[in-house]
Amino acid sequence: MNSTDNLQVSVIVTAHDRRRYLPHALRSLEMQTLPRDRFEVIVVKNFEDKESDEIIRRNGWKNVVTDVVPLGGKIAIGLEEAKGDIITFLEDDDMYREVRLEKVYKVFTLHRDVIYFHNEQVLIDERGDVISDESLFPAVRDRGDYVIRSSLLSKVERKMGVCYYQLLPLLKAFGPGLGLNNSSIAVRRGVVSADKLKDIEITVDIELFASALKYKGEASTLYFTGKPLTYFRVHEDNASSIAFNTAFGKAALLNQLNNEAYLVNRVKWLLKLARWHGFVSKELPQECVCNAYGFSSTIARLEAIYLPMPLARTLSQSLTPPASELIKIAKCAVTNFALSSSKESVKILGTLRFLAFLLMPYVLVLVDRAFPHNSGVPLYVRRALSFLRSR
Repeated sequence: MNSTDNLQVSVIVTAHDRRRYLPHALRSLEMQTLPRDRFEVIVVKNFEDKESDEIIRRNGWKNVVTDVVPLGGKIAIGLEEAKGDIITFLEDDDMYREVRLEKVYKVFTLHRDVIYFHNEQVLIDERGDVISDESLFPAVRDRGDYVIRSSLLSKVERKMGVCYYQLLPLLKAFGPGLGLNNSSIAVRRGVVSADKLKDIEITVDIELFASALKYKGEASTLYFTGKPLTYFRVHEDNASSIAFNTAFGKAALLNQLNNEAYLVNRVKWLLKLARWHGFVSKELPQECVCNAYGFSSTIARLEAIYLPMPLARTLSQSLTPPASELIKIAKCAVTNFALSSSKESVKILGTLRFLAFLLMPYVLVLVDRAFPHNSGVPLYVRRALSFLRSR
């Protein structure tokens, strides 16, 4: 490996089918303040595109065209081509701020024990206009930096069964988006495994975070910054965009709830999310009963049941978790609310709303059974619930 004075950053850019945004992502790399001799770019995609390919060619970057479909598979191909000590990622619909790679380079150069870096994002719409750069979370609002050793984060509070890193020091500071978004992550090369990533279709960011938490090397520091160094694009053909429906407004949410193609993609994404988060959860210590991944796996299945589409109705009975699983999730939620710094009234209201969310799928199953298959009532109920939950 190179000395810390001569580190090189490898940027792996991935795209599948979508040509529209890729030139913007690539131009954001052209504008980086980090000297060109300190980073390389590997673009892995399944298409040729005149505009994007010209940007790649004029910069001397690597252009890999492949039939591999999974996002993790494309990243694995990029890893085979990459020569850098630091690996960072950029999805085709996101962009970097001009100083991002310079910040990444400085962090890994100045802190030899840092193995994982994560920065905050600015939400932009499909036109590239900023939706919001405000946040309720102190680290994001104050652009604060946090450096924490993974050996401390991965300890387990045996009495409560809650992972420390799932508790409040980081979540209070950064919110529930902690560790999310591939385009906001950088890792030392030893942390990332091509074999582990190659079959992952979504949630690569979660696997990278989990890998850093479990890393056994001498260096084990995770670096989080509240500085928004990535533009995260929220658009209607992005399956995760429903999580940001308040950014689009209620009218856009209603359009999504009536868009059959969107809903089909959404339910597919949720089922993949449930699968991969469940996979990561099983890799954690047995004592870690309450963790973000098992929690998210259950929630994703419940979210799929709520979608106002015939497929959700068909899947509702098979997706509804057993009572024992919901009881465990409810206990974890109550624990997390109790540990939060919110006012008591906010804690109680949040707990009650979440418990209602857990119980409602059982009501939907009863509604599905009560009405014939061609009845529109179950879908109407789901549409109303989805809208109410967004408020």
